[in-house]
Amino acid sequence: MKLYRCGITIDISAIEAPRYMAAGYVPVVEEKPVEMPAAPQPEPEAIAVPKARKVAKKGLINGNN
Repeated sequence: MKLYRCGITIDISAIEAPRYMAAGYVPVVEEKPVEMPAAPQPEPEAIAVPKARKVAKKGLINGNN
């Protein structure tokens, strides 16, 4: 069990807790992170990729460099 007083946090057994609580220590409340659902994200639009053109160079078709 964890108790807190004036910036001091101690970890003691449950048997000793009443003695320390009578001296002014208070139980530590452990905060758990709250999980919040994320806002729905818009789906990205599909972008059409242009097809590559097949272009032959004039000199390579005939075998001339």
